Amino acid sequence: MNEGMPKWIWDYVHTEFQSSTVNTEQSKAWMRSAKKWFTEFVKDIGGKDLKFGIGHFEFHGFFTSPSGQIWYFSSSDVRWKTFDGMLIRTAGSFTDYTGGHNRFILWDDNFYASMKAMVVK
Repeated sequence: MNEGMPKWIWDYVHTEFQSSTVNTEQSKAWMRSAKKWFTEFVKDIGGKDLKFGIGHFEFHGFFTSPSGQIWYFSSSDVRWKTFDGMLIRTAGSFTDYTGGHNRFILWDDNFYASMKAMVVK
């Protein structure tokens, strides 16, 4: 797996997303790219159980790290770019949306390494 900036993050940084009352084809394609990356990431670190959901111009989900810890992650609304990163925190279950302390990982060249360092202990 490429450990630099994932293409879906590069696309986020360099794209102005169209706004609409429903997810646009542009945003759905971007979120499919993010899902593909998360699928590969979880496999690469030896994790399992990826659950990836798409909301209104955002994505969120859960996965289990190699230690058995469940993690929750969530992007912000891609149209507004209010934060150039992703929320991540521990969770007690795959329905725990309030879990542990909020942490953030910047969408930059260190995204892979930052994610791996946080979830693989």
